[in-house]
Amino acid sequence: MKPVGELSKPSWLVSKKLIEIFAKLDNNAKIVGGAVRDAIKKPNKKVTDIDIATPILPDEVLTRLKTLDKNIYAVKDIGIKHGTVSVFSNEMSYEITTLRRDDKTDGRHAEVSFTDDYLEDAKRRDFTFNSLYADLDGKVYDPFGGLYDLSHGIVKFIGNPDERINEDYLRILRFFRFFAYFGYGRVDPQAYDACRKNASKLQEISKERIRDEIFKILMSDMPEDIFLLMQNAGLLPFIVNSKINIGALRQLVFLEGRGLRIEVVGGANIIRRLACLIEGEPSEVADFLKLSKKQKSDLVLLSTMKINNGINENYIKELIEKYGVAKFLDLLLISWAKERDYEISSKENTKWREILDFAVNADVPEFPITGKDLIEMGFTQGERVGVLLKTLKSAWISSGFTLTKEQLLGILKNGSGIPT
Repeated sequence: MKPVGELSKPSWLVSKKLIEIFAKLDNNAKIVGGAVRDAIKKPNKKVTDIDIATPILPDEVLTRLKTLDKNIYAVKDIGIKHGTVSVFSNEMSYEITTLRRDDKTDGRHAEVSFTDDYLEDAKRRDFTFNSLYADLDGKVYDPFGGLYDLSHGIVKFIGNPDERINEDYLRILRFFRFFAYFGYGRVDPQAYDACRKNASKLQEISKERIRDEIFKILMSDMPEDIFLLMQNAGLLPFIVNSKINIGALRQLVFLEGRGLRIEVVGGANIIRRLACLIEGEPSEVADFLKLSKKQKSDLVLLSTMKINNGINENYIKELIEKYGVAKFLDLLLISWAKERDYEISSKENTKWREILDFAVNADVPEFPITGKDLIEMGFTQGERVGVLLKTLKSAWISSGFTLTKEQLLGILKNGSGIPT
């Protein structure tokens, strides 16, 4: 391969650590993939992982890298059977992989053999702009026109799209994810058609891998457009197991970014966006995507609980006290977005904004009674204490959060309204 351009020397390229790793490889290596792509298209993006390709065989790579200073580098061989040696140093990770060719693939795994030919290695990669290589001097090598595609917002498979997809079915979702971050204009018709034809093969991919791609798409600038593309390509039954509301997601993204101050709403949020998008049973979606217990709990709450812009200030405080201000804002934004999808009036928008401003500035005191207080009064620890705490908290909320600790304990002593 001959160089076709040069990087503008990003900081990671001239870092001492990368130079030391290359030295151990006798500079017989090239950086490949995301770090090179992002240095060209997103030069301000922080780089924390770098992929390095080398013709040196894996065992020899491991032997050489183990001579690095152990106080600075941790060298791991967990991927060595696939040709990869990993190096970790503080927040940086480096994956050094011997040049490979695919001998056999089944859509999930690949059997590889090693080569000393960079072009052979490039052929097995997914998209043209992910097969960009750079040497330590910053010279860029582009075997498949990735530079042109990157500069024109084109996401294109290397060679035959069907062949690339059948090597790894996850590439269907990766196509849409990369279009979310690097594409614009029309999608490549051959690539899109191949994704559509092979959509059902996503059933053979682990749900964890699907979830990770979905999350990355949700965090892009315009996820609603990508979900529309995926919906039209027939992907939805295999990736979210639910009907979706693209219009509501579009409104939520607007509110998060351009419609409101980002410091107020905290910018994008994965579970908030997912909850706004789905219209099916949230617990089933959570199980389908293998969400964590907390993510599932949050998704169910945000998908099922609705608020309206006529709620009073005391109820707002009650919800904030129960769920926290961040979760209340999630509920507010989702409810607002779903109402905006039906083109509400500016008057209704003003009501939502007033609720938002009140919630952000609301002073919600902490409930002044604990189980310990009741035990010290002689109540037996256990279910009875829990019932009494719930009753007192209800009275406290009904008072507009004004009842003091002494007044609440007085209710207990008087026995008024206390269940027996």
